[in-house]
Amino acid sequence: MPDKIFLLPNEGALVAECLDDASSSMREPVTRTQCVARLVAVIPDNWSDISGWLDATDPDAAWDTGYEFHRHGSGVRIVARRKWTAHDKIAEVIRPDPVALLVEQRPPGFVSFDDTGYDNNREFLVARSLAAGFIRRGYRGWISINNGRGRKYAAQVDIHLSPWSLLVDVSAPRRTVPPAIVLSWDVRHGGDLTQLEPVHAICRQALQEWTGDLGDLGEAAHG
Repeated sequence: MPDKIFLLPNEGALVAECLDDASSSMREPVTRTQCVARLVAVIPDNWSDISGWLDATDPDAAWDTGYEFHRHGSGVRIVARRKWTAHDKIAEVIRPDPVALLVEQRPPGFVSFDDTGYDNNREFLVARSLAAGFIRRGYRGWISINNGRGRKYAAQVDIHLSPWSLLVDVSAPRRTVPPAIVLSWDVRHGGDLTQLEPVHAICRQALQEWTGDLGDLGEAAHG
Protein backbone atom coordinates (compact mmCIF):
# COMPACT_ATOMS: atom_id res chain seq x y z
CA MET A 1 0.00 0.00 0.00
CA PRO A 2 1.37 3.44 -0.83
CA ASP A 3 2.50 5.43 2.17
CA LYS A 4 1.73 8.94 0.91
CA ILE A 5 -0.39 10.10 -2.03
CA PHE A 6 -0.33 13.70 -3.30
CA LEU A 7 -2.98 14.64 -5.84
CA LEU A 8 -2.03 16.54 -8.99
CA PRO A 9 -4.30 19.40 -10.11
CA ASN A 10 -5.71 19.84 -13.58
CA GLU A 11 -3.39 20.42 -16.52
CA GLY A 12 -2.00 23.96 -16.63
CA ALA A 13 -3.01 24.81 -13.07
CA LEU A 14 -0.67 26.80 -10.85
CA VAL A 15 0.40 24.73 -7.85
CA ALA A 16 2.48 27.23 -5.88
CA GLU A 17 3.61 30.83 -5.80
CA CYS A 18 7.18 29.53 -5.81
CA LEU A 19 9.21 26.43 -5.05
CA ASP A 20 12.09 26.62 -2.62
CA ASP A 21 13.92 23.37 -1.95
CA ALA A 22 17.44 22.55 -0.87
CA SER A 23 18.95 22.80 -4.35
CA SER A 24 16.75 25.27 -6.21
CA SER A 25 14.69 28.37 -5.73
CA MET A 26 11.95 29.09 -8.27
CA ARG A 27 10.55 32.51 -7.42
CA GLU A 28 7.84 32.64 -10.06
CA PRO A 29 4.43 30.92 -10.02
CA VAL A 30 4.87 27.20 -10.66
CA THR A 31 2.63 25.12 -12.92
CA ARG A 32 1.83 21.44 -12.46
CA THR A 33 4.25 20.53 -15.27
CA GLN A 34 7.12 22.54 -13.76
CA CYS A 35 6.44 21.06 -10.33
CA VAL A 36 6.53 17.45 -11.54
CA ALA A 37 9.66 18.03 -13.63
CA ARG A 38 11.31 19.51 -10.55
CA LEU A 39 10.27 16.46 -8.48
CA VAL A 40 12.12 14.22 -10.91
CA ALA A 41 15.19 16.45 -10.98
CA VAL A 42 15.66 16.35 -7.19
CA ILE A 43 15.62 12.55 -6.93
CA PRO A 44 18.94 11.70 -5.20
CA ASP A 45 21.86 10.85 -7.48
CA ASN A 46 22.48 7.49 -5.79
CA TRP A 47 19.06 5.99 -6.55
CA SER A 48 18.98 2.89 -8.72
CA ASP A 49 16.67 2.94 -11.76
CA ILE A 50 13.72 4.38 -13.67
CA SER A 51 10.88 2.56 -15.41
CA GLY A 52 7.79 3.84 -17.17
CA TRP A 53 6.22 5.28 -20.29
CA LEU A 54 5.51 8.85 -21.38
CA ASP A 55 3.33 9.78 -24.37
CA ALA A 56 3.55 12.94 -26.45
CA THR A 57 0.69 15.45 -26.38
CA ASP A 58 1.97 17.38 -29.41
CA PRO A 59 -0.23 16.60 -32.45
CA ASP A 60 2.86 16.91 -34.69
CA ALA A 61 4.68 14.09 -32.89
CA ALA A 62 5.63 10.90 -34.73
CA TRP A 63 3.00 8.95 -32.82
CA ASP A 64 4.14 5.39 -33.63
CA THR A 65 7.88 6.02 -33.26
CA GLY A 66 9.74 6.82 -30.07
CA TYR A 67 12.81 6.32 -27.91
CA GLU A 68 13.53 3.41 -25.59
CA PHE A 69 16.02 3.52 -22.73
CA HIS A 70 16.56 -0.08 -21.66
CA ARG A 71 18.47 -1.56 -18.76
CA HIS A 72 20.20 -4.07 -21.04
CA GLY A 73 20.62 -1.74 -23.98
CA SER A 74 23.40 0.62 -24.90
CA GLY A 75 22.17 4.18 -24.90
CA VAL A 76 18.97 5.06 -26.74
CA ARG A 77 17.10 2.99 -29.32
CA ILE A 78 14.52 4.17 -31.84
CA VAL A 79 11.58 1.77 -31.58
CA ALA A 80 8.00 1.43 -32.77
CA ARG A 81 4.96 1.66 -30.57
CA ARG A 82 3.63 -1.77 -29.66
CA LYS A 83 -0.09 -2.30 -30.16
CA TRP A 84 -1.55 -4.96 -27.91
CA THR A 85 -4.71 -7.03 -27.90
CA ALA A 86 -6.86 -7.56 -24.82
CA HIS A 87 -4.94 -10.81 -24.26
CA ASP A 88 -1.53 -9.07 -24.03
CA LYS A 89 -0.46 -10.17 -27.47
CA ILE A 90 1.03 -7.85 -30.07
CA ALA A 91 -1.85 -6.99 -32.39
CA GLU A 92 0.12 -5.28 -35.12
CA VAL A 93 3.76 -5.13 -36.15
CA ILE A 94 4.83 -1.54 -36.77
CA ARG A 95 8.19 -0.42 -38.08
CA PRO A 96 9.77 2.64 -36.50
CA ASP A 97 10.25 5.73 -38.65
CA PRO A 98 13.71 7.15 -37.83
CA VAL A 99 13.38 9.70 -40.65
CA ALA A 100 10.53 11.36 -38.77
CA LEU A 101 12.74 11.88 -35.72
CA LEU A 102 16.18 12.45 -37.18
CA VAL A 103 15.47 14.26 -40.46
CA GLU A 104 12.04 15.80 -40.08
CA GLN A 105 12.85 16.64 -36.44
CA ARG A 106 9.38 15.67 -35.22
CA PRO A 107 8.96 15.03 -31.48
CA PRO A 108 8.97 11.33 -30.54
CA GLY A 109 5.51 9.88 -30.01
CA PHE A 110 6.65 8.33 -26.74
CA VAL A 111 9.64 7.62 -24.56
CA SER A 112 9.99 4.48 -22.45
CA PHE A 113 12.27 3.50 -19.59
CA ASP A 114 12.88 -0.11 -18.54
CA ASP A 115 14.93 -0.40 -15.32
CA THR A 116 17.14 2.28 -16.86
CA GLY A 117 20.24 2.93 -14.80
CA TYR A 118 20.22 -0.36 -12.90
CA ASP A 119 23.88 -1.17 -12.11
CA ASN A 120 24.95 1.93 -14.07
CA ASN A 121 24.73 5.21 -12.18
CA ARG A 122 25.75 7.30 -15.18
CA GLU A 123 22.81 5.94 -17.17
CA PHE A 124 20.50 6.59 -14.23
CA LEU A 125 21.54 10.25 -14.10
CA VAL A 126 21.01 10.61 -17.85
CA ALA A 127 17.60 8.90 -17.64
CA ARG A 128 16.55 11.15 -14.77
CA SER A 129 17.41 14.25 -16.81
CA LEU A 130 15.59 12.88 -19.86
CA ALA A 131 12.47 12.04 -17.86
CA ALA A 132 12.38 15.51 -16.32
CA GLY A 133 12.95 17.10 -19.71
CA PHE A 134 10.19 15.20 -21.51
CA ILE A 135 7.74 15.90 -18.68
CA ARG A 136 8.63 19.58 -18.97
CA ARG A 137 7.80 19.34 -22.69
CA GLY A 138 4.31 18.11 -21.85
CA TYR A 139 4.65 14.32 -22.11
CA ARG A 140 2.11 12.37 -20.05
CA GLY A 141 1.98 8.87 -18.61
CA TRP A 142 3.75 7.36 -15.61
CA ILE A 143 7.24 6.72 -14.33
CA SER A 144 8.56 4.89 -11.30
CA ILE A 145 11.89 5.96 -9.80
CA ASN A 146 13.41 3.48 -7.40
CA ASN A 147 16.07 3.13 -4.73
CA GLY A 148 17.10 -0.47 -4.17
CA ARG A 149 18.36 -3.64 -5.79
CA GLY A 150 16.71 -6.74 -7.14
CA ARG A 151 13.17 -5.38 -6.69
CA LYS A 152 13.88 -4.93 -2.98
CA TYR A 153 13.22 -1.21 -3.06
CA ALA A 154 13.89 0.82 0.05
CA ALA A 155 12.06 3.83 -1.41
CA GLN A 156 10.05 4.58 -4.52
CA VAL A 157 8.46 7.58 -6.24
CA ASP A 158 5.61 6.80 -8.65
CA ILE A 159 4.48 9.67 -10.85
CA HIS A 160 1.09 9.27 -12.52
CA LEU A 161 0.45 12.14 -14.94
CA SER A 162 -2.77 10.56 -16.19
CA PRO A 163 -5.61 8.73 -14.39
CA TRP A 164 -4.39 5.34 -13.18
CA SER A 165 -5.71 2.16 -11.59
CA LEU A 166 -5.29 1.36 -7.90
CA LEU A 167 -5.99 -1.95 -6.20
CA VAL A 168 -7.79 -0.93 -2.99
CA ASP A 169 -9.29 -4.32 -2.10
CA VAL A 170 -8.15 -7.69 -3.48
CA SER A 171 -11.79 -8.76 -3.64
CA ALA A 172 -12.82 -5.78 -5.78
CA PRO A 173 -11.85 -4.49 -9.23
CA ARG A 174 -9.15 -1.86 -9.54
CA ARG A 175 -10.33 1.73 -9.24
CA THR A 176 -9.46 4.50 -11.67
CA VAL A 177 -8.05 7.36 -9.61
CA PRO A 178 -6.83 10.90 -10.39
CA PRO A 179 -3.26 11.82 -11.41
CA ALA A 180 -1.01 11.73 -8.37
CA ILE A 181 2.46 11.42 -6.89
CA VAL A 182 2.88 8.31 -4.72
CA LEU A 183 5.73 8.13 -2.21
CA SER A 184 6.48 4.68 -0.77
CA TRP A 185 9.14 3.16 1.42
CA ASP A 186 9.79 -0.28 2.90
CA VAL A 187 11.43 -0.56 6.31
CA ARG A 188 12.25 -4.21 5.58
CA HIS A 189 14.80 -3.01 3.04
CA GLY A 190 16.13 -0.07 5.04
CA GLY A 191 13.66 2.49 3.72
CA ASP A 192 12.27 5.50 5.55
CA LEU A 193 10.73 8.85 4.72
CA THR A 194 14.05 10.71 4.99
CA GLN A 195 15.19 9.04 1.74
CA LEU A 196 12.25 10.76 0.02
CA GLU A 197 12.73 14.15 1.64
CA PRO A 198 13.80 16.15 -1.45
CA VAL A 199 10.61 15.06 -3.21
CA HIS A 200 8.47 15.12 -0.09
CA ALA A 201 9.46 18.74 0.58
CA ILE A 202 8.17 19.86 -2.82
CA CYS A 203 4.98 17.82 -2.45
CA ARG A 204 4.29 19.46 0.91
CA GLN A 205 4.77 22.92 -0.61
CA ALA A 206 2.78 22.51 -3.79
CA LEU A 207 0.36 19.58 -3.68
CA GLN A 208 -2.61 18.33 -1.69
CA GLU A 209 -1.98 15.15 0.28
CA TRP A 210 -4.77 12.57 0.21
CA THR A 211 -5.50 11.58 3.79
CA GLY A 212 -8.89 9.97 3.30
CA ASP A 213 -9.88 6.38 2.72
CA LEU A 214 -8.30 4.85 -0.36
CA GLY A 215 -11.71 3.57 -1.35
CA ASP A 216 -12.86 7.16 -1.83
CA LEU A 217 -9.87 8.22 -3.90
CA GLY A 218 -11.62 7.56 -7.20
CA GLU A 219 -14.14 10.25 -6.33
CA ALA A 220 -11.50 12.79 -5.26
CA ALA A 221 -11.94 16.24 -6.71
CA HIS A 222 -8.77 17.84 -7.96
CA GLY A 223 -7.86 21.01 -9.76
